[in-house]
Parts: sequence; structure tokens; C-alpha cells
Amino acid sequence: SGLVVIIVSAFLFMQSSDKLTNMTETSREALVVFAENVDGVNASLKNLNTAIKKYDIILKSYQY
Repeated sequence: SGLVVIIVSAFLFMQSSDKLTNMTETSREALVVFAENVDGVNASLKNLNTAIKKYDIILKSYQY
């Protein structure tokens, strides 16, 4: 009876370990995608800031 409990426990542990490995891999992939998206947003913000500065220069030139 004790041996059966040990075998069942080992089996359940192996299944849980495999699922945890899959979850960890999925989390890593999600983190990579998130980091790439953050880089894209940062690049867009730089472009936006440049455009706003140019717009401000143009706006000031028309005020005179």
C-alpha cells in the first residue's frame, strides 16, 4: 500500500513538473513578445516627439 502511494505520487509529480515546464516556456515567449512591443512603442514615441518639436517650430514661425 505504501509502495502504491509512492508510485502514484511520483507519477503525479512528473505530470506536474512537465506542465510547469510548459508554463515556464510559454511565460518566456510572452515576455519576449512583450519586450518587442515595448521597443516598438518606444520607437513610436521618439517619432512622435520629433514630429511635435517640428510642429512647434512651424507653429512659432507662423505666429510672427
